[in-house]
Amino acid sequence: MVPSTPQELARDPNLLLHKRGQGTTLNPWDGLVGAVVDGGDFFVTTPNMPIIYMPPLRRRTRSIRIRSDFRYAQDDPVLWPQLYTADYCHLGAIPQQPEHKEDPLNLLWTNLTAEDFHMLRSTTHSPTVFVTTGQVVLRLTRAS
Repeated sequence: MVPSTPQELARDPNLLLHKRGQGTTLNPWDGLVGAVVDGGDFFVTTPNMPIIYMPPLRRRTRSIRIRSDFRYAQDDPVLWPQLYTADYCHLGAIPQQPEHKEDPLNLLWTNLTAEDFHMLRSTTHSPTVFVTTGQVVLRLTRAS
C-alpha cells in the first residue's frame, strides 16, 4: 500500500519504506532515509544522507540574526542542513564538517569569540564596525 496522507504516515512511519528492496538505484523522488515530522503534517526524505535533522517548519518568516556565539542558530547553513530554496540553492553545496582537524575547511567550524574582532570605528554619525583580528585573517589566508 502506498501512503496517501500525512496522517497515515504519522500512524505508521514504516509506510515510507514501501519501496525498500526494489532496487539499489535511487531516483530523484526516492529517499535513502525519511522522517514524519511536525505531527504528521510533513515528511522529509533525503537521497544522500543517513540522517534527517528536524527542519524549522511552520513559521513563514524567520528572524535571522547573529547570536552571541557568532552563529545563526537553526538558520546557520554551516551547522545545519537548510531547506531547499531556489533563491539560495548554493546552501546545498556547503559540505559537512571535515573529520580531520588539519583540513583547511575546518576554519568554517571555528568557534569565534569577541577576542577575534576589534572595533574599527565608532562615531555618533556612523555605525560601529568590527573587523576580524590578524590571527583570523592569517587562518583564512592559510585555508585558501
